[in-house]
Amino acid sequence: MLEALAISQPRHLSLPESCLFSPTELSIAAGTSESDFVRIVKAVTALDQAEDAWKGDAALFAIKTWGKKHGLELTASASGYKAFSLQKAAHVAEEFPPERRANGFTWSHYRALLPFPREWGYEFIKRHAAEHIPSSSFRALAEKEFGGDPYKNRQPRKRSVLIREDLYALLRPHSPNRKVHILIERVLSEWVRIQPDVPVHTKTAVQSSTDEDVQTQRPTYAGRRKKQIAAGAKPIPAKEGRPKSKPSIKVSWTECAGESFIDTQNGAACYRGKCGSKPTKFQSEADAIAAEQKHFEDRGYHERVGRCEVCKCWHVYHIFCSEVAK
Repeated sequence: MLEALAISQPRHLSLPESCLFSPTELSIAAGTSESDFVRIVKAVTALDQAEDAWKGDAALFAIKTWGKKHGLELTASASGYKAFSLQKAAHVAEEFPPERRANGFTWSHYRALLPFPREWGYEFIKRHAAEHIPSSSFRALAEKEFGGDPYKNRQPRKRSVLIREDLYALLRPHSPNRKVHILIERVLSEWVRIQPDVPVHTKTAVQSSTDEDVQTQRPTYAGRRKKQIAAGAKPIPAKEGRPKSKPSIKVSWTECAGESFIDTQNGAACYRGKCGSKPTKFQSEADAIAAEQKHFEDRGYHERVGRCEVCKCWHVYHIFCSEVAK
């Protein structure tokens, strides 16, 4: 149905005769050239109330006529919209062709119905075509009439059951994975299966639900990796570099301050004074130099040996980048 377009300012549209448009459709005749197509798209997108339906129909026409890549690029250059946005609009236009659309519905109304079964969505549009429903409430109304959100995976509802902690500990080693409820469901479903007074269809439903839960459990990484290597995957190479080891000494990162407790036994002890870095102290410069050399062999970089007048001993001090720059 063709209707007049309302625009804020009078304008003249010079369009090819192969183009017809209404508030719910942009119809472009087959065989339209690229130059005429660009003229059509530029003209309709220049309107103050350009409909998203026109954008989607134009993008869908271009994709079917000149291919996805070139068609989207051509429509994007003519309309100023991004190719990704045009691709989504073309998808909506394809799922909801003009004969399935209704006056007063925006593109957001049709996008809200994409997750629902298509025939059900068409009937839903017919039932509410005469109503003025905002797009923000359209999805909620559709879910209410449909009976729920079609995106959600319909899993059987479950209940929590309390068991003793010692019983839980006994069951856990026998569970197929870390979730003990899988084992409990399997045991209970087996118990239901052998009961003579339980209907057969109930037994089948309980057993299938338990089997589905067991199958959906993701295997451990070790198990998956073992299968991948058995199938021909290459083992992950070990990272090259120096092996990590505990440092032989504690390097001083700050200057010592205040009084300190000096332990003169064994020549070297951990500093326990008012210095936050708590460096290792040495009673002779030779011991400090030897310790710094061993630290270099372990770590691969040198530090600085200096005497601490607070501790009356020698520390191995860290060399900062600013000191190197100087």
